[in-house]
Amino acid sequence: MKRILRRTAAATFALAVLTLYGCGSESSSPSDQDAGSSSPSESQSASGQQPQALTPPPDTGERIAISESEPQVFEGEGSAFTNRFDISDGVLYLTATHEGSSEFAVQILTDWHLQSQSATGALHSGTGSPRGSVASIDTSGGYDGIRAHQVSPAQLFGLTPGTYLMQVTADGPWRIELTQPVWDAGDTPPFNWSGSGDDVKGPLDLKPGVRSADITHGGSSSFVVELVKADGTLAEKLVNITGPYDGSVEVKIHPIIGLTPDIYGLVITADGAWTIDFGE
Repeated sequence: MKRILRRTAAATFALAVLTLYGCGSESSSPSDQDAGSSSPSESQSASGQQPQALTPPPDTGERIAISESEPQVFEGEGSAFTNRFDISDGVLYLTATHEGSSEFAVQILTDWHLQSQSATGALHSGTGSPRGSVASIDTSGGYDGIRAHQVSPAQLFGLTPGTYLMQVTADGPWRIELTQPVWDAGDTPPFNWSGSGDDVKGPLDLKPGVRSADITHGGSSSFVVELVKADGTLAEKLVNITGPYDGSVEVKIHPIIGLTPDIYGLVITADGAWTIDFGE
């Protein structure tokens, strides 16, 4: 609390001397300001405009192995980094839930990306290379869905075998389960599926022939339907649009032209209800 000064001649002279030497209450340093005030940076931090930067956990050399027999669960509340984990060739399943009301994003990346802040897609090889990064989920509000990503050393973009961690942006509780299923066999068409939001269907055993896939989507955001090969080496987008969709796509399976006969998974990215009728 500031003292009230009487405006006498002596008091005025004393105040001038104190002010001259920087000892007056009105010229205090930022560290001596009233408890209720704050610097601009402190005000922005308190209002959430400049949140404290996330710090990944120290690298102790320990790694979590992701496999079909050992799915791993990561849980938290709010934005955070996960511990590091190892993935191998094939397909990586990411099953996630989020109970917040604001942004929910999951980025799978290497320490190289954190240290260099470089763009992905550079032509490098080896574990933790610049090409090893993918934005798995980027949405807002509550979430309950499945994403799937190719993992192959032959890829110029996306995930390669190696060590990763996840950067999670969230404002509520979240849970992420990672697994790498082994697709040795699959079901043969026809298929009739319906759902809402992100999902993965399969494995599918696609033999030579030409098939038609009738697809609809009732959402307003990104809608992507792609076939991903079991070993992670190939993917083909059947649909890649924004907003509602109602159409038919030809799928050609051929040893030389089109997709090769093999085991595939169907990966759906959506924000609304969808249907997929995959013919014989």
